[in-house]
Amino acid sequence: TRIAAGPTWVADTLLVGTLDGEVLALAAGDGEVRWRRQMSSEVLAAPRADQGVVVVRTLDGRVTGLNLEDGSTRWVYESTVPALTLRGTGAPLLENGFAMVGLDNGKVIALRLTDGRLVWEETVALPTGRSEVERLVDIDGDPALLAGGLFVTTFQGKIAGFDLRSGRRVWEREASSYQSLAASREEIYEVDDQSRVSALDLQSGDRLWNQDALRYRVLTAPVIVGGHVVVADAEGYVFWLDRET
Repeated sequence: TRIAAGPTWVADTLLVGTLDGEVLALAAGDGEVRWRRQMSSEVLAAPRADQGVVVVRTLDGRVTGLNLEDGSTRWVYESTVPALTLRGTGAPLLENGFAMVGLDNGKVIALRLTDGRLVWEETVALPTGRSEVERLVDIDGDPALLAGGLFVTTFQGKIAGFDLRSGRRVWEREASSYQSLAASREEIYEVDDQSRVSALDLQSGDRLWNQDALRYRVLTAPVIVGGHVVVADAEGYVFWLDRET
């Protein structure tokens, strides 16, 4: 089994996704397989679970809700996938009975967790350009959630903040990233597609600082550790950046 995503720990269960398009539920104590479910495509983002529902994002644009107890399908949401996309998907974000998911077409959606009904849908970035490459606007990083706001970034598009309940866009800025965001009480931290690290104001989206000394080092997504933003590069180096500057 070629595990590609996870694990996600839920109570006494570990959830993982595989390159073969399976979701496995494993006993946390001994690794025994409790159930396995064949999905429609590869599972490259970690499954998430809440209120007895496992939400899975597959590479073919589908979002599926599974029963945590036995892996049976509760609902399926299908989205349109562009002809060319980046290889990757962001993990769903579950909060207050909703599943927020970024899609390959530059849209972010909120689905009701119980039945998969679409609650709202907003476009973060529209495809522009003449070639398929120029029109890539995938949302491949995990969204961030803080203070009732949902924050999402796209490749070759924008970073934007939305009201979680209504989907109303609060702010947007030009951006290009395929990494997950990190959020603190006042800032959003982003690593763009050239490995520049930025801090943006949570409320307005204004850029507070930009660190380009690590440009082109193929950085990981940022992680907040105390008063620092931590990233690593493709050669194994770890960098600690002051969150204030």
